[in-house]
Amino acid sequence: MVNLTNKLVASVKPPRDKKYIRLWDDNISGFGLRVTDNGVKSFIFEGRQKLSKKTKQVKIGRAGEMPVSEARASASELSCQFRSGDYERLAERRQGNNSITSAAERYLSVGLLGTSAAHIANVKRHLLAEFCKHYGTQCVQDLTRQQTMSFVNDVKLKISPDASLKRFRSLTAFFNYLVNEGTLEISPLAGTKPPASPTSRDRVLSLDELRVIWDAADALTPTWQAFIRLLMLTGQRRNEVAGLHVNEIDGDWWTLPANRSKNSLPNKVFLSPTAKRLLPEPNKTFGLFFTHNKKTPVSGFSRTLSTLRGAAGFSNWTLHDFRRSFSTHLHEMGHPPHIIEACINHVSGAKSGVAGVYNKAEYLEQRERAFGDWSSALLDD
Repeated sequence: MVNLTNKLVASVKPPRDKKYIRLWDDNISGFGLRVTDNGVKSFIFEGRQKLSKKTKQVKIGRAGEMPVSEARASASELSCQFRSGDYERLAERRQGNNSITSAAERYLSVGLLGTSAAHIANVKRHLLAEFCKHYGTQCVQDLTRQQTMSFVNDVKLKISPDASLKRFRSLTAFFNYLVNEGTLEISPLAGTKPPASPTSRDRVLSLDELRVIWDAADALTPTWQAFIRLLMLTGQRRNEVAGLHVNEIDGDWWTLPANRSKNSLPNKVFLSPTAKRLLPEPNKTFGLFFTHNKKTPVSGFSRTLSTLRGAAGFSNWTLHDFRRSFSTHLHEMGHPPHIIEACINHVSGAKSGVAGVYNKAEYLEQRERAFGDWSSALLDD
């Protein structure tokens, strides 16, 4: 038996002569670490339930995705449930539509029907990949406000207040949906104050600042380097650039399909010679330009932004500021507002309301000039 610590867990090597090994904690009986020959590390709890002669093993979670302290706390709770005989009763409640994961999957497929693919992807990440990692197996009726806000505040401390606000909004909408369908009587977040105030969206980066960030991208991996610079050149949203597919490129034009845009409208983006040179080789099987696992678009924007801010030497900016700066500088350069709106896929003015019903012009020549002028200004050509 050992005293499981984060440092010890990280240092354990995969076994060579067996399929897995188990290290048992000397603080809580039944709590341990399971390491497979493939290097997969999982926290587990093993014990006998009340009046049972058979042992049962429960997977708590992946090491690396949760600290030892959190896993040990879960093991302590499981130990109490095993001794009292409550584990099976609670497990039955977690079955089917009562689990938070099942409710989240239902919300994503039904509650968000008709919303953009980009919005669904963000909410899916907030709920399934992050929140359900901690509470997914729990019965949704047993979820407390303390658990929910603990998750939100943890994001606030580890990432940013703005990131915690986005998770808070995703969870609020999710719980309101469950109230509307009758699964919950009241939302765990009802009457709860948001963890942060929305940040003012008025930051416009100067051309000099943008060029510093462009050069600072040298500190990133080739994939992230190309992604950041293409984001700067095109003025498109980060998820739209991240999901860029080989089928969307036709010569000098990138056609963003409606199912990948925030407003569910297609958009045509002219790729300057520099932008085209930046494109990495697309994955041959799945066709993505920006991917680490060949199957899904890149993620981990917060870590990349942190690295990029450090390399640039100033931190009071976000990736979305590229988009606002793109629009502002093109206005200052004299390009018509409706052309700039078309470039960034905004619907207003000449294309909104009744005017939009009759005005179907794409302004391709004007867009090409705008993207070309922006490339020249950004790179000081």
